[in-house]
Order: sequence, then structure tokens, then C-alpha cells
Amino acid sequence: MAEETKFALNKKINEIRKRLNLSSSQFADYINVTRPILSHIINDRNKPGWDVIQKICNAFPELGLDWTNIDLPLDNELLIRIANRISLETHQKQLANLNLPLENLDNSETQMAFKFMEIPGKKIARILVLYSDNTFREYNPV
Repeated sequence: MAEETKFALNKKINEIRKRLNLSSSQFADYINVTRPILSHIINDRNKPGWDVIQKICNAFPELGLDWTNIDLPLDNELLIRIANRISLETHQKQLANLNLPLENLDNSETQMAFKFMEIPGKKIARILVLYSDNTFREYNPV
């Protein structure tokens, strides 16, 4: 078996990681494998086992299993959507960690919260907060 075919899946995993703009550590954490396991895969010391493939599929269900076919290229638009989802999840976690009570914010604090949540190249049009009692509150940047 040619060396390039032998580790083709390793290359695809690393390409997915890069296209999602994740470091090796971030990718390993996101798919729930240890960092050394991912390092060995990325550096062609080990081929990924079925457990690693399953974890990638669980973390990125949009990929399905087609990405494991070494004859098929990765879907760039799909990877962009996944990267955007990861970015949004990251921003949401960061915002949740701030514990900001939006209804008590004055105008300057509201603007700061909006600025924190922005993604480069995108501007927030509104934030909709849904409460467990099925009510909601809408916030608009000034």
C-alpha cells in the first residue's frame, strides 16, 4: 500500500481540524479524545481507530461518514457551517460564563455585551432571550 494512501484518513482528520480553525488540543478536546491520541494520528504514527472515527462523527454529525472515503474530497461549505457553529457555541459559552443579567444593563453595558458576542465580519441585529416559562425578551443594539 502506498504511503500516501496508508495515512490518507489521518490527513483528512488533520485537514478537518485545520479548516475548523481548531488547534490540535482544541480539536482533541472537542471530539473527546486525549491529546496524545490525536497527536499520533496527525503525525502519522497511528491510524485512527473506529472509536476515534465515531467520536468525530458524534462531534460533527453534519459530516456523516462520507468524509472517511479517501476518494471523496471534503465538503468546504459544510466545514464552513460547522466552523460557524463551533464559533457560535464558543461565544455562547463565553457569554454564559459572564453571567450578565441583560435586563439590568444600562445602555453602555448593553453595547459592550453586543460587542462581545459579535463574530468578525458579522453584525448583531438582535438578541432574543427565551425563558423557561415560554416568555421572551428581545434586545436590539442602539
